[in-house]
Amino acid sequence: MCHENEDGFLTPTLKKNYGRCQDFKGEYFEFNGSIYAMKVTSLLEKGMSAFKRKKYVMPDLLSTDIDTEEDFIEAEAKLYYLQLTKQL
Repeated sequence: MCHENEDGFLTPTLKKNYGRCQDFKGEYFEFNGSIYAMKVTSLLEKGMSAFKRKKYVMPDLLSTDIDTEEDFIEAEAKLYYLQLTKQL
């Protein structure tokens, strides 16, 4: 988990055994790996941890973790809805 610092970048805050998110005060974020923007050469030279990260709050309708077959079915349903309502 991480929080946004005064410069607008995300700073790691808590380790994996942090407990329940509902118990935290303030805003905290998790990286979901959906969007990366960097030069490939820089990534190969420096590695992922060398880059500063900014948040992008993705709407729930546009974000689905796919870990199971049911998750995949849910993602397909969201995609169908977005296409049907011309939001995509």
